[in-house]
Amino acid sequence: MQTAQSAPVSATEILLSDGVILLGAAVLFVILFRRFGLGAVLGIMRAHGGIVDVQSTPGTGTRFLMAFPVAEDLAGLPEEESDPEPAQFPQTGSTAGFGTILVVDDEEGPRLICERMLTRQGFEVILAENGERALKAFQKAPALFRMVILDYTMPGMNGEELLREMRRLRPDLPALFFSGYSDRFLAGLPEFDPPALFLQKPFRAAQLVDKVYECLKAVESSGAGAGRNPKHEK
Repeated sequence: MQTAQSAPVSATEILLSDGVILLGAAVLFVILFRRFGLGAVLGIMRAHGGIVDVQSTPGTGTRFLMAFPVAEDLAGLPEEESDPEPAQFPQTGSTAGFGTILVVDDEEGPRLICERMLTRQGFEVILAENGERALKAFQKAPALFRMVILDYTMPGMNGEELLREMRRLRPDLPALFFSGYSDRFLAGLPEFDPPALFLQKPFRAAQLVDKVYECLKAVESSGAGAGRNPKHEK
């Protein structure tokens, strides 16, 4: 396998080859490739005008080259935004932080990040590493899940196929897709009814919480009764 892209004219390069990290980039390798996955890394690089060049030869090894564009005027760069606090879910009503959310992603990092963020908001979280296992868990108790969060570009059964199967059992199931690909890539994909929202990786805690709140509020405003918890109803 080999991909070829043109690097930015003025670029800083990081080379990863055969699992041996050059230029002292071991920490970057772990964070990017194991935490986010290759799709997210590609999305990040493209969003910043960079490239990822991959060369892989059976029996020889794999070589990753990441080229970052160099800013000419550092003084003109905007200051990094602070990470805002996530919105707090109300304690009552259909948008309260209770119930069970199914998180599906073939990458372990995003699954664990979602679990940590959502449990802090009061949700129970069930994790699945692929579409097939997620569907089996959902088929056992469709009414258990308040919503599903799923990666769009999983191997095997992808996110779109999985959501269609789930909505055969729960047509009003709130859904949130996430992916390392940009929303421009997903703009031409088939629409769902009710709509499924989209969150691009990597994301901050506040962004995830806000999207989950938006999904659940849409269910409330439409009058659907999915995911009600008797403990929170008068």
